Amino acid sequence: MRLLGPAAATAAGTERRERESSMREGRRGVRGRRWVAGGIAAALTLGIAGCGADDGGSAGAGEGERVRIAFFGLASENAYTQYAYKGAEAEAKMQNAELSFFDGKLDGPTQIKQIQDAITSGRYDGFVIMPNDQSGVVPVVEQAIGQGIGVTALQFPIGSDPTTAEPQVEGLAGSVIEDVIAGARITGEGINAMCKDRTPCKVGVLWGSRKVTWDGPAKRDTLRKTLDPNVEIVAESDGGFLQAPGEKATADMLQAHPDLDVLATPSGDQMTLGGERAIKAASKQIGLADRPKGAVAIIGYGAAGAGVEKVRSGDWYQSYALVPQTMARRAVEIAVAVARGSEEKGIAVVQTEISPIGDNVTREALEKHPDFKAEWEG
Repeated sequence: MRLLGPAAATAAGTERRERESSMREGRRGVRGRRWVAGGIAAALTLGIAGCGADDGGSAGAGEGERVRIAFFGLASENAYTQYAYKGAEAEAKMQNAELSFFDGKLDGPTQIKQIQDAITSGRYDGFVIMPNDQSGVVPVVEQAIGQGIGVTALQFPIGSDPTTAEPQVEGLAGSVIEDVIAGARITGEGINAMCKDRTPCKVGVLWGSRKVTWDGPAKRDTLRKTLDPNVEIVAESDGGFLQAPGEKATADMLQAHPDLDVLATPSGDQMTLGGERAIKAASKQIGLADRPKGAVAIIGYGAAGAGVEKVRSGDWYQSYALVPQTMARRAVEIAVAVARGSEEKGIAVVQTEISPIGDNVTREALEKHPDFKAEWEG
C-alpha cells in the first residue's frame, strides 16, 4: 500500500503547476459557459458539530493555487457521510481548497448524474467520491479523469472489486477505503472470543444490507470462514444501518431464539445500539466472556461514539475501528495534490493504516490510547 507522503501535495515543480493551472483555467472558460444551474443544485454545504479528528492539517497545507473540489457523499442524511464531510471541510480549509457537497441520496443513478453534471460544468478541479454504485460510476469517473479532473475514491473502491484499495480505474488519483475483509475477520474473531466454552454458541448477525456489494456480499464468506466450529449463526437480518430496524430485528431474533448467546454486526454500531435496547426489553443481561448463562454478548462495528463508550464501559466486547474524518482528510489531500499537478497517482490507503487506534476498538486498545475519540456518531 502506498500512502500520500506529507510533501506530495506540493511535489510537482513550478513549471508543471503553471501548465496545469493554465489547462484548468481554459477548461473553466470553455465548459463553465455550459453550466446548467439545476444540475449543480444538489451541491450544498453541511454544517456539522462533531467530535474526533483534530484540526491539524497536512504538511504543505495552504500552499499552492486555490482549487475547487466536489465531494460526492453517500447521502446528506447519512450520519457517517456527515462526519466524513466534516473532516473533508477541515482538510480543504488547510489546503486552501474550495469544497462543495453533493447529496447522493444513497442512489447510484442520482450520484452518477451529479458527477456528470459536475464534469459538464467545468467548475471543479478534483472529485472525492463515496460511491453508491461502485461499478456503475466507472464510466463517469473515466470521463472526469479524461477531462483532467483528479478523482479519489473514499470509503469504498470505484470498480467491481469491493475488497481492494488498489485503484481499478486507470488514472485514478487514489482510494482511501474501509478494509472490509479485515472488518469481517475481526468481527468473526470477536464472536469466537465471546463463544469460548459455549457449545453450541448461538449467534445473531445484524447486517446493514446483504444487497449492496461492499457490505454483505463482500464480508459474509470471510466472516463465516473465521468462525470456530462451536459457533452457529442462527439468525441474520438487515438493519439498514439504522437503530430502529436493528432493534426490531433483534427482538425477532430473541423471540425465535431466546437462548441467543451473541449479537454481532459486521456493518455498523447503529444496529447493535438498537439491538441492545431489544435485549434489555427482553429482560436479558448483557456481558462479556464471563457472562452468566442466558446473557448476551455484543460485538459492534464502526467505532461510532456510543459504540466506543459501550466498549469503554465493558458493556460491549469490541467495535471495528472506522475513522471517517481521518479518511476524508486523506482523500481530499490526494485530490488537491493531483489538482495542483502532482503526478503521483494510484495511491492506495486502507483505514487501518491511518487509524489513530489501529484496527479494533477494545478496552485494551482504549487503555493504550486513552485520548482516542470517536470520529462519528451513529
